Amino acid sequence: MQNHPSIYLHNLSYNIPETAVNFKNLTYTFLHKKIGVVGNNGVGKSTLLKLIMGELKPISGSVQRDTKLAYCPQNFQAQNHKIVAEILEVADKLAALKRINAGGVDVHDFEIVGDDWDIVPRLQRQLDHFGLGQISLATHFADLSGGQQTRISLIKLILSDADFLIFDEPTNNLDYNARLALYDFIRNTNKGILVVSHDRTLLNLMDEIFEITTKGVNHYGGNYDAYVKEKKLQEVAIVAEFEHAKAAKLKAEKSIQASLEKLEHRAHRGRKTFLDGKIDRLAANSKKGGSEKTRSRLGLQEERMVDQAETQYISAKSALEIKEKIHAKLSKTYVPNGKMVLEIENLEFGFVPQQPIFKDFNFKLVGPERVAITGDNGSGKTTLFKLIMGELFPQKGSINIGVNVWSYLDQQVSILDPEFSIIDNFIRMNLKTTINEAYHALAQFKFRNKDAEKLVKHLSSGERIRAGLACVLMSNQPPQLLLLDEPTNHLDVESIEALENILQQYQGAFLVISHDQSFLKEIAIAKFLEL
Repeated sequence: MQNHPSIYLHNLSYNIPETAVNFKNLTYTFLHKKIGVVGNNGVGKSTLLKLIMGELKPISGSVQRDTKLAYCPQNFQAQNHKIVAEILEVADKLAALKRINAGGVDVHDFEIVGDDWDIVPRLQRQLDHFGLGQISLATHFADLSGGQQTRISLIKLILSDADFLIFDEPTNNLDYNARLALYDFIRNTNKGILVVSHDRTLLNLMDEIFEITTKGVNHYGGNYDAYVKEKKLQEVAIVAEFEHAKAAKLKAEKSIQASLEKLEHRAHRGRKTFLDGKIDRLAANSKKGGSEKTRSRLGLQEERMVDQAETQYISAKSALEIKEKIHAKLSKTYVPNGKMVLEIENLEFGFVPQQPIFKDFNFKLVGPERVAITGDNGSGKTTLFKLIMGELFPQKGSINIGVNVWSYLDQQVSILDPEFSIIDNFIRMNLKTTINEAYHALAQFKFRNKDAEKLVKHLSSGERIRAGLACVLMSNQPPQLLLLDEPTNHLDVESIEALENILQQYQGAFLVISHDQSFLKEIAIAKFLEL
């Protein structure tokens, strides 16, 4: 892969009022390499891609593109009026090929086809590779699922003649096999790649990591794992600097206090000498004047020393971005080994007669087992959850839950009322809890004081799932079975790590639908249920 410049940002400035998006005089060169863009939700990752593609105009500065770009956004609604062939930008070529194969000799048709005489088999290979071999090219894009739309958009980029491909969260809505197909392409392509993602498996295929923070941007050579190691080394240095500044500030304050106490002791001794008649008033006034000058000088010295120490302290503290881990007491979620948590026997269910999704399906969840449910999109994963929860009913067989309390969290965390605050939601879901108990419980999940009073509708995706877990896990009767449906979708890496941190401490059983292999590894999945 060549490393010539491909995208050049020169003094680029752009901001969105009342948000964390604030690029100021950003100058950066993206080389023809594989580059992962990371950062917390809301800092401007997608905005940066739109600026690069020209969908947004910078307030000042410029974007120079020295190569042909192709872009796969997160949102495809603007293309919903097209058919699949139009999305893939092959409709004209296919129509021209059809006319030529029927005996047509129009020169214009040959010009449209160009060198793409193999477009049909190339297209079919990619459709098959991404599990879309059954999709008609005449299908309306709006009729496809979110996962199918994402896969079609990825195929468009793969087939394009662009030298540099730009992806915005490409693995959202992709099942396991589709993710493998994308990983395989990115691993083997010689094209430049710029990808915004929270998928650590994908980010580990990158040559560089470009980090966006509220304090600016940072660049790291190597893949995501190398980035994490470098960040940890930086954090150790920052903590040391912070502790040094804190000690210096305390030392300055103590030094000035000791000098003032010493001066006060001298003044007291001088007054006593005068009162005892050992010196006259003139000498006493002279000593008093000298003492006041010394006090004034010490005052200025104190101000300078403390100001300098305070400045260093504040600077070190502002650089401190160590993410506080959650330490929650979840002993009430404990499930003993051998306890039957969930038993499904001879299940049969289908929405269409003669086409069962489940037939003679059996499954057991025993003790604090952690099971990941995997399978292609449409294989019945969410349907199984609805059957377990009683929202759908088996046509044959039985489902028995062996614990008193269970909880289900979907991607939107619908158990929370968006018009209520976190604290109000907690009390609504835990009626016997006092207000002080509620605040204490939420504090363990990093919602302290005013943070607990935020309205749910104003929370980020990561805050919302953390709040949902706080409301159910910190209950007096917390669930011993959790059902989690794609919990990492639309979360930034920091939020995913916070979720992993919570689930590592959970002592009950859970079923999780997820295609995020890094996440499943971190939460110690014991076995996989393939549908």
